Amino acid sequence: MKSRDHRFRNGSKGRSCVNRLPAVLATAAGVCLFLLALLLGLEGARAQGETPPVPETPGEGVSQAGQVYFYLEGKLSPVSREVAGGPQAVEFTVMELLNGPKEEEKAQGYVTYIPEGVKLQYTTVKQDRSEYSVNLSRELLQLSGDRERALKALAQVVKTVRDASQIEKIGVTVAAEESGVQPADAFQALGVSPRDVEAEISGTSPSGGSSRLWLVLLLALGIPLLVLIAALAFILRKRASNPGEVRPVVGTAARPALRVKRRRGATPPPPAPWKEPRSRRKGRKRGKHEK
Repeated sequence: MKSRDHRFRNGSKGRSCVNRLPAVLATAAGVCLFLLALLLGLEGARAQGETPPVPETPGEGVSQAGQVYFYLEGKLSPVSREVAGGPQAVEFTVMELLNGPKEEEKAQGYVTYIPEGVKLQYTTVKQDRSEYSVNLSRELLQLSGDRERALKALAQVVKTVRDASQIEKIGVTVAAEESGVQPADAFQALGVSPRDVEAEISGTSPSGGSSRLWLVLLLALGIPLLVLIAALAFILRKRASNPGEVRPVVGTAARPALRVKRRRGATPPPPAPWKEPRSRRKGRKRGKHEK
């Protein structure tokens, strides 16, 4: 009876390990989802950034150092400019950009991809300073059909305005042909996505952000798989350590086989009388001695 209880306890212990497996996997999946949401939240917060402070600008009539961006040997490079200070310092910086490189700068190899004749119409900034937008004249649409040049021109505008305004999100629009019509988005009009422009500014491939996201998803899916493998290995190890355990059927108790002890020298009991199967007895007639 003692061995029966011992084997039954081992069987229930193995079954409890199997029953705990869904709970372990559910806990691991919950932890992975929490980590995934936390990583995605951190990525979103990093991309959005905090509201930038209002930059300190000198008073009107006082010039200040600024930077505009042209291309030098295929790379986006800054060039110093003296611009008027005050609330319109960003507008003056954009005007310097649209004027293009000077003669001595052209001799050094600086080039611009913004078409000649593009003018600044107006600028807008949100009240919380989360986005700064510039509206340019329709000469910018001369870049339609030339995606490479349009990408570089928008990168010049975005980078120059971002450094001058100290605002991360920059919008570029194109003036409408008629008054009262909403301006068109320059990115959509030229067939260039803001993501491609950001990749051009940073000098990285546009697939860098997606590869990072795929890495996060791979980690989130790989951790539950590792937990599952560890749980299966644990169960198999438990089974290997108890090879002779008796596993009861659900709803029944384990019943060990009864062994009858026989005395030495005792004659074995006679075998049970043989009875003919019913299927064979049906085919023949009963004799007189059979009932």
